[in-house]
Amino acid sequence: MNVLQLCMITALGVSVCLILRSTKSDFVPLVRVAFLVILGIFAIGMCSPLIEYLGELGSNAALLGHAPVLFKALGVAILTELCSQITRDCGEGTLSQGVEAVGKIQILLLCLPLIKELLSLAVGLLEWGEG
Repeated sequence: MNVLQLCMITALGVSVCLILRSTKSDFVPLVRVAFLVILGIFAIGMCSPLIEYLGELGSNAALLGHAPVLFKALGVAILTELCSQITRDCGEGTLSQGVEAVGKIQILLLCLPLIKELLSLAVGLLEWGEG
């Protein structure tokens, strides 16, 4: 599936939403979510080369310890953004901001061991430079 096909599916989704908005506006959020799921399934299928490449990067000895944390943080960021956009589309801007805040906190918690390691490395370099 290429980008043109995804754009055509999106245009179809927008058209269906516009038609339903004038007749049955209660179904518009459900149609949006349905088309978003369809696009998500196709997007996941398109990501297989990216996943293979990230696997190769993760097997690199320098990134071996940090790759799982970075991949988890990337997954949290993507899911948070997706959830935030869905809630914003449904008219819940405040809830959307809350989802984004929780996602940022989760990423920070995931990265705390990396931050600790970086700070200890910086302290070690400063001590080495003084001595």
